Amino acid sequence: MVSEYGLRRKIRDETWELVREALEEDEDNPAENIFSLLPLELQKHMKRPLFLATLRKVPGLENKDRRVLDAIMSHLKPVDYADGSYIIREGEPLDRMFFITQGSVLTYKTSGIGGGSGSSSIIRLAKRDFYGKELIGWAATSTTFSDLPISTKTVKSHAKLEAFVLVADDLRLAVTWPMIC
Repeated sequence: MVSEYGLRRKIRDETWELVREALEEDEDNPAENIFSLLPLELQKHMKRPLFLATLRKVPGLENKDRRVLDAIMSHLKPVDYADGSYIIREGEPLDRMFFITQGSVLTYKTSGIGGGSGSSSIIRLAKRDFYGKELIGWAATSTTFSDLPISTKTVKSHAKLEAFVLVADDLRLAVTWPMIC
């Protein structure tokens, strides 16, 4: 997994050594996501090459200061979803963004389907894609959760999914952090 993310050799070697040690200490731990086994400082260094370019592609973040992007990366948490898991449902508050590192999801609208009143376009998102860009505008302007954007699509894992999630409150803190310091 580590080499798939394009990490420098030194970080890759350090990571594998730490993972081996952690697995030897607790052989019953299935270690679904190696990030949970790593020290926070190493996690921080690994997130930069994984996410900096992707964050610069997110509408609303492309011109943000590096400190803001670093703050966002510090709040990214690894998550795993089994094949067929609903991650976000249409009509529910959009309270998180996620960034795909492995696997894929399908996004689609369910309203109007079956009644002949519309068609649904299914979009597949995969490695290096993200979902939840609507939260950027909310995070920059809102002080309350009562006006979270509502998801216009259902997002369902299409295969085992590894992603990093950024919850709404952490995004709001990261985006406003330089302004409140």
